Formats: sequence, C-alpha cells, structure tokens
Amino acid sequence: MRRTFAISLAALGLGMLAIPLWIGPAVQWTSQFAAPLPTVKPSRTIQPSQSLSPEPQSLQAAPLQDNPKLGQRCATLWIPSLHLKVPIVQGTAYGELLLAAGHYPGSVMPGQLGTSVIAAHNATYFRHLNQLRPGNRLIVTTSQGTFWFDVTGHEIVSDTAGLPVSPASTLDLEACDPLNALYLTPNRYIVESRLVRSVLTDHATPRVLMPPASPYHAMIPSFVTDHYSLSLQDNSLPMGTLRYQDAGTAADFTYQQSVLPLQAATEAVNLWLAFKDASQVDNSSAMQALWTHAVGNPYVNAKAIAFPGTLSLLFRLNASGQPLAITLRDPFVRINNQLFSVTMDTKFTGHTLFIRQVHFERLMSSGGAS
Repeated sequence: MRRTFAISLAALGLGMLAIPLWIGPAVQWTSQFAAPLPTVKPSRTIQPSQSLSPEPQSLQAAPLQDNPKLGQRCATLWIPSLHLKVPIVQGTAYGELLLAAGHYPGSVMPGQLGTSVIAAHNATYFRHLNQLRPGNRLIVTTSQGTFWFDVTGHEIVSDTAGLPVSPASTLDLEACDPLNALYLTPNRYIVESRLVRSVLTDHATPRVLMPPASPYHAMIPSFVTDHYSLSLQDNSLPMGTLRYQDAGTAADFTYQQSVLPLQAATEAVNLWLAFKDASQVDNSSAMQALWTHAVGNPYVNAKAIAFPGTLSLLFRLNASGQPLAITLRDPFVRINNQLFSVTMDTKFTGHTLFIRQVHFERLMSSGGAS
C-alpha cells in the first residue's frame, strides 16, 4: 500500500462528534448546505518506500486551478464495475453529501498532480466500495477533461491522519468503515487509484447542483414537530447498522448506491423519536395520528428515557428496488431505570412512512445489567 494513513474528513464533514451520519429532520439540513469544513491535520509526506513516481511524459495531468465554490457541481464519477454514476459537488459537509459525493477541498481536483479525494456516505453511493479490486477502472469528468484511473488497492485507516503528498496524479475514494454503519466511526475505508489516461478539454462548464427534495415523508403530527426537536443532534440516540432483507437484485444494488436510503432512514428515525416524545407526554391525539398501537407502552409518562444501546435499521425492498418497510430495533433502551428491547415496524404507502406496530420486551433491572 502506498500509505498507512488517510485524510481527516472529520467524519465526512460533521466533525469529530459521535453522532449519526444524518441530522434529521430533513427540513433542517438545508441550513448546513454551505457549512465550512472543520480543521484537518496538515499534510504529511509519504515514506520513500511507498512513493509513487511522477507521471510519465506521455500522460498529461491537468493544470492546477482554483477549486470550485462549495456546493457547486464540479465532476462526475463513473465506476463501470459497480454500474455506478455519481455526481460530485465541492465540499464534504452534511448538506453536500446528502446530495452527492463530495470533493474534499483540501485536495487537488481529479486529474491534477497530487492526491484527489472524493468522499460519500457509506449509507449511500459508496456502500459497495469494498467490491472494487486492483485494475478496476474509475472515470472522472471535470471542467478540465476526462480522466481514467485504475484501482491500485485499498486501506482501512484512522480518521485522524493527514493527507499524503504524491508526485503522481492519484484518486482516493473514502467512506466510513464498516460500510454498513449508521454512526460516525473512527475508521475510514479508502480505495486508492492512479491516473492511467487523460483527455484534456476546456469546453465543459461545471454547474450548480440544486438541492433535491426528499421523496419520503413520515406521518408525524404537527404537535410533535412543533414542540420537540427530532434532530439527532439534540437526542442521545446512537446509530447501529443499516441492513437490507434478502437484497440481491440489480434493483436493490442500484437503490443502495443512491441518496435515497439516507433520506428514507432519516424519516424512519424521525418516526422513532416522534413516537417516544408523544408517548412520554401521553398525548392521545398525537398517538392516534401516528397510527401506532403499542401494547403496554412503557414510554407513557416515563420520567426518564435513555438509549445505552444502538438503533439499527433493516430495509425491505420490492422487486423494483423500492422500499416497502423499515424495521427499527434498539436492543437496550432504559425506561425509568428498567431495560427494554424496542422494535418498531414501519411501512410505506407510496412515499409516506407510517408506524405499523411497536413491540417492547422487558429485559432486566438496571442493577443486573452490566
């Protein structure tokens, strides 16, 4: 491997905070669209034994130029082996990565001399990075031309290391590791590649990528959204994993490599928090609007609710790769100093997500828990 460390994307633009990949509800993310990048560690020179030689004279790298503005569409990435075409915007803040993959502004643009870094959420475009093998092709188009890269290897590295300096034109793809995680992990999965062909042009013009509206909507009464923050930024709810039930078709694969899972999961987590809040204040009209029929609901009038466990999501897709249902499960929820396992089954009617049922299983008293 040509390096033993990676850039610090500060957990893909959200800083070194142990919070999930998204900050719901979805209507709040737009305020972060142009959020500045956090400070990263200075670049470090790679060791001589790991060094790459400069590009041969027959391979023309793009000249250095100013980076695009934050949030601006700056490139397109095509990965033939994954059947994946990815829009790339400038920046790696949450709002930018909700729309597309992001080019890390601390690195050069793809095709220029040095290491260029493109990051995406592991819950979206880069979920299947681990399927790439040496020799697989990556094709990037920017305003400077089209650039072909060959994968040379992969690494799993800490999120706190600096960006290596390379005399050659290289491209790194980066996501949180493990790739099925919903939380910000301390490790990064890196796919490394090197430029093998380039065609320069000055005809292409980058365009601004407008924020698309999420197609999903959770059925949550206004009482809850008006009185309680459903933002994970304001709730101590650690994330676990995102998995798919019996997912193996091409349609499943396409859905997983898009921004749609992140948007659907955000709505599901909002429902989880809305149910907890409406139950805790025992608001019958809100509970009825949530379409939930939880039997023996210990959330009702609870004085204290904490989440020492992690919340995991299981998606069920139809044959066309569209979501039918999401099951949310937290194996350890502390309610009035009593531990429960809580499972919420949700279903989609069109693009609207409803709670189907919530199941509580009492575990043990806090005195017996480790």
